[in-house]
Amino acid sequence: NTSSAVVEGIVTSRAVRNLPLNGRNFLELALLIPGNSPAPNFSPSKTYMPLISSAGQFGRGGNVMIDGADNNDDVVGGSLINVSQEAVQEFQIATNRFSAELGRSGSSIINIVTKTGTNDFHGATSFFFRDRNLQGLPATFDRSNPDPPFDREQVAVSLGGPIKKDKIFWFGSYEYRNQDGGILIGERDPATRT
Repeated sequence: NTSSAVVEGIVTSRAVRNLPLNGRNFLELALLIPGNSPAPNFSPSKTYMPLISSAGQFGRGGNVMIDGADNNDDVVGGSLINVSQEAVQEFQIATNRFSAELGRSGSSIINIVTKTGTNDFHGATSFFFRDRNLQGLPATFDRSNPDPPFDREQVAVSLGGPIKKDKIFWFGSYEYRNQDGGILIGERDPATRT
């Protein structure tokens, strides 16, 4: 039940941990909040990084932060880095009436709070695999052509614990992603209009 996990623009750690995200990108958690939608990403170097449109604004206008620190690409917009879903403790979004501590946005303010170490050792692992046998083809795809290749593997691990009990803690997260795919463009035959 995600409705109890989303309160006033905050997605709790339970929801972050349990919700399936395509590509495991934390920005997709914004789509749980009303008024947000995916925005077109015009940067060819960031096809894996979604942009979020809030209240109909451009996706490039949002402000993305990690633990309150700037995580914005000022050249093409959007987020600079993707934090592993294993390292996200809480996802926060404000889409209007920002408080005095926030700014730099005409669209939305997104902040993620990362996990920290505790007095107990804790960690998580995940493995995701998808290949073209699980990939649906678009309705407009010419079925006489071979299926385009596609596969994605993602492995993530996180671990944290104490260095000195009640004083100093550590936490780390690592994610590896390998995606191979191709787009079949075909050939045009003007004589037969195919």
